[in-house]
Amino acid sequence: MGDHEAGACDDVAGTGGPSRGRGVSRRIQRVLTGRYVRLGERLGRWTTPAWLAIVVMLLIAVTSLVGFAVLWLATDSPGGFDLAIAEWIVPRRTAGLTQAVQVVTGIGDTISLVILGTVVGLAWRWRRGDWAGLAVLIGAYLGATSVYSAVKPIVGRVRPPTELAVQQVPDLSFPSGHTMGAAAVYVTLAFLMVMMRPRGWSRTAILGGIGVLVVLIAASRVYLGVHWTTDVVAGLVAGVTWAFAVMTPVWARRRQPARGGG
Repeated sequence: MGDHEAGACDDVAGTGGPSRGRGVSRRIQRVLTGRYVRLGERLGRWTTPAWLAIVVMLLIAVTSLVGFAVLWLATDSPGGFDLAIAEWIVPRRTAGLTQAVQVVTGIGDTISLVILGTVVGLAWRWRRGDWAGLAVLIGAYLGATSVYSAVKPIVGRVRPPTELAVQQVPDLSFPSGHTMGAAAVYVTLAFLMVMMRPRGWSRTAILGGIGVLVVLIAASRVYLGVHWTTDVVAGLVAGVTWAFAVMTPVWARRRQPARGGG
């Protein structure tokens, strides 16, 4: 049991996948875990809140800078990357495809995230005997919400115009909060589910399936015309980054028994 938990950090993100992706994921986990442990040597019981606060502030700063760069490049102006993609999509929409995409985008809404998060959080409690899984999922959602809610008014980017959109959404565009929230929660769900499963094909299926789902949710926002492509890319990257951050304390704690020789 102890050996299995200690190895969870190294195996969680890549079993059965391409060796390069597995290696990159393990290196990221080791780097983050190492920094978390070093921070813990200074802060003790305040390590986790300090760690999460630092990452939130860094994400707000970096994502805002990226947003300013996107505005400066004017990617949503004539000849720009974002506008070109949006204009390419519009004539290719069909009624059936639009209905299917709206179902996909609904899988990333708050109700879906709460339901799935609760189910996995309770499953973690049953399998592992603690509430860490549910706490991490709550942190994934609240942290993502905090980041994009702070960045949107800082960047102040408007959404695509009415003629490019299937539906209108009132708030600001960058980054895509829908994408960031879905990426943060679903990737965290994947990490937790993998840690609860034995080694083998099921881990690959979980990670691959959730990875495809998150990309489809992101793409659905562009198809529906409620976000520019750079909005969803920024939300996707920020959401995945936050998922790694909220999982780091869990990985660090799972490795501690092995270091103590047990």
